[in-house]
Amino acid sequence: QLFILFKKARTNLLIISDLMYGSEYKKNCIAFIEGFFDAEGCVKIIKEPKNSILKQFEWAFSIENVSFEFTEEAIRAMAIKAIKQNTGARGLRSIMEKLMLDAMYEVPSVDDIEKIIVDEEVINQDIPVKIIKKGASKTA
Repeated sequence: QLFILFKKARTNLLIISDLMYGSEYKKNCIAFIEGFFDAEGCVKIIKEPKNSILKQFEWAFSIENVSFEFTEEAIRAMAIKAIKQNTGARGLRSIMEKLMLDAMYEVPSVDDIEKIIVDEEVINQDIPVKIIKKGASKTA
């Protein structure tokens, strides 16, 4: 296998393809892009895709008529946490699912929940998400 290391890339695409050597041999080419999955890259993965993690949770809570607020600071903290755990983009979903587990069970069983709030404190201190009930506030 041939390994190529790019110091910088202008696009966010990682292409794995075959290189042809002569007319007889094929070798796999794997490109590692240094710094590709930095905090900013993870933030984009969390927010921008059509089916991003945030949009999936917003949709899930909207079924129960509960609004979902994820602060910009929390998004950045979650990206940094994924980088520190060396899980990068793949670890974002597991971080989010662990974070939202209690709320995902509580929301369908309780009728008076108005809003779920995730801020930087929730991510960094591993505390439960903030659940705002109609007329009061509490943490899950």
